Amino acid sequence: GESRTAYRNLYDFIAAYDHDAKSRIILARHLLQDGRLAEAGDVLVSSPTDDYPELRQIKARWLVAKGDNKLAVYTLSSNLPVLAKHPAYFALLASYYQRFGYPEQAYQTYTQLIQFDEASANWWAGLAIASDQTKQWAQAKLAYQNALQLPGLNPKLVEFIKGRLKGLE
Repeated sequence: GESRTAYRNLYDFIAAYDHDAKSRIILARHLLQDGRLAEAGDVLVSSPTDDYPELRQIKARWLVAKGDNKLAVYTLSSNLPVLAKHPAYFALLASYYQRFGYPEQAYQTYTQLIQFDEASANWWAGLAIASDQTKQWAQAKLAYQNALQLPGLNPKLVEFIKGRLKGLE
């Protein structure tokens, strides 16, 4: 409940310890959540992101919030971490590929995610949409069906998938 004090403490800590990535991650995440884009940018631009996938994710989200979608995709797609250690990183990358007009890359990334763990309804839905966008109709239908069989989908996405399945029949 004392965000001003928390922010001040994080800023002070970062000033005293140049190489503390975890504090930068926490500070940047909270600034971004609070819509303080300029301050988040100051933290992110001065932070070394190459060795910190979580920091790159936050930077990509900040870039999208600023409207710089291509740079966000580039930030995530360069220097990829190990999928097994950072599946959320790849899920964000796949969603950005899909959202910003790179359906082939979205398809490839969602395929990797599903090979890693086939129990995510959202990843199956992402693969289905990417398959649909790349005109791989049989793959899209199978992926849509798999997504529906797993728990955790947003009800609006369920309705979309049911509509697409009817369209693919």
